[in-house]
Amino acid sequence: MKPLIDPIDTTDGLFHDKDKETGALATIVTATYMNDDQAATRSLQQEVIAVLTAAGVEPAEATNDQLLSALKELFLAEDDERVSGALQQGKNLSDLKDATTAKKNLGLDKVGNYKAVQAGGGLHSSGSHSIYIDWGDDGKPHLTVDSTDEGELFTTVNKPTAAQCGAFPAEGGTVGSKGVTSPGLHVNSNTLGAAGQGSHLLWNESGGRGEVDLVCNAGSGIGGFIFRTVNNGNTQEFGRVDITGTGSLDTSNTLNEMGQRVYSPNNPPPVASAAVTGFRYAASTWATTGSSDWSAPSGTCVTGVGIYTGAKARYSYAQILVNGQWINVETVS
Repeated sequence: MKPLIDPIDTTDGLFHDKDKETGALATIVTATYMNDDQAATRSLQQEVIAVLTAAGVEPAEATNDQLLSALKELFLAEDDERVSGALQQGKNLSDLKDATTAKKNLGLDKVGNYKAVQAGGGLHSSGSHSIYIDWGDDGKPHLTVDSTDEGELFTTVNKPTAAQCGAFPAEGGTVGSKGVTSPGLHVNSNTLGAAGQGSHLLWNESGGRGEVDLVCNAGSGIGGFIFRTVNNGNTQEFGRVDITGTGSLDTSNTLNEMGQRVYSPNNPPPVASAAVTGFRYAASTWATTGSSDWSAPSGTCVTGVGIYTGAKARYSYAQILVNGQWINVETVS
């Protein structure tokens, strides 16, 4: 389009008739001005005709709404393939092809630094649910999906209890039926737990030794402790130590002190095959000496003497127990 032409060359840029009173002449229309005016008119016509041509409208002198028809044809027809993908004002963004991507591109998928709660997010969602966060009748925040209360929401202010999340209570208590598995257990108190039968692990009950205390609350039973070693499947026992409620100790193997085995009458040491395990005197025997000198046989001991019709002596053999047999000691080296 031709640039804006200059106004007529008068003091006020306007056309004037001849002033009969003052004798001022009418505005002289110069060839320069008329040529500029003609060029501007043609340029404007060319611009308008270009719009008509683009819309497939043939210029007609008797028609006064051709430009409007061309504009409607080009830009306002909703089903025109050239503008059918455009957003329509009256649809208020409901005609977005991919609302999720549009939100992400505009940074609207987050509220502050957190992702916004929305239906259709995550796995296995139909995308047709309404999600609400509000206060429940218990005065605590709850999550509701459609009309179903999904339960209480926990925060740093509204913390869950151990029972609500299946955790071990900080103040102690009962957890499930499968025991407690932990890489370590630290006890630094000598305070007994609740009364009643059970075992208690304490520390420094003496108040100064810093010992670990294992306490058995026997209740109405006899009490005691049993320590067992079993295989991985808990089906076979390898060793056992039993401490009764009155303090007696029984073990399925040996009892040792500083690495050395402790023996007792009921727990004798092992015996070598040639070891002496017993000593005694055999039954005594009378020997008549007559009038001659007499000596007790080797390995015997005189146990008595007597004088009747002649001198007499009584002796017994010393015997040792070797490998279950009593043997006379006849020589001493």
